[in-house]
Amino acid sequence: MPDKSQTKSASGPDGTNASRNQKNSAVGDTTLPLADHIASINLNRPDKANDMNLAMWREILQAFKWVDATPEARAAILAGEVRLFTSGEDRSERVGIKEIDIGMTADVGTLQRLPKLIGEGMARELAYTVRKFDATEALQMKLVNRVFGSPEALRAGVREIAASICSKSPLSIRGVKEIITYARDHTVADGLNHVATWNAAVLLSSDRQEAMMGNMGKPEFKD
Repeated sequence: MPDKSQTKSASGPDGTNASRNQKNSAVGDTTLPLADHIASINLNRPDKANDMNLAMWREILQAFKWVDATPEARAAILAGEVRLFTSGEDRSERVGIKEIDIGMTADVGTLQRLPKLIGEGMARELAYTVRKFDATEALQMKLVNRVFGSPEALRAGVREIAASICSKSPLSIRGVKEIITYARDHTVADGLNHVATWNAAVLLSSDRQEAMMGNMGKPEFKD
């Protein structure tokens, strides 16, 4: 079991080092504080309402690559440091699929991912009509998992979920992500074979032993 009195350090995307419990980095207009295994990727262009220009797209990609390469980061929260998350791609503050109104077909994966989340019929309607929808409808169509009553409640609720994820075995969380993603694009039979192979490889892991001993106290998993 790791000694909590010993803190690790890791390099941020800007090359700086800080402890595993508190760390702050930045990539252009994106700040990257890391605390308690939770990385917060904050969009920070307040003068432009966090519009998604090309530079910010690249910064977000770089930030998530850093999270993926940093063992101390077990969960990531993507948020905006202004009153809204983002105003879109330098065009509008409205919520909707707007590309068709500027003579384009929606890109960056919208038409590939959205039908699998909300169904093909609703995805077609939103893409064809460019109509706006609010948080209540987003919840009804299962585009979001839940809706909070205020920005403060949102931040607290999301951080609570992230903290819960971080308390679990990192290897098991990685496995769940892998298996769900694999199952999305494969048959049930293929998915069952894949999870059987995965579990066979991790049965003797230290994470499993730590989890099995969890009823004797709070488990502490290695990064």
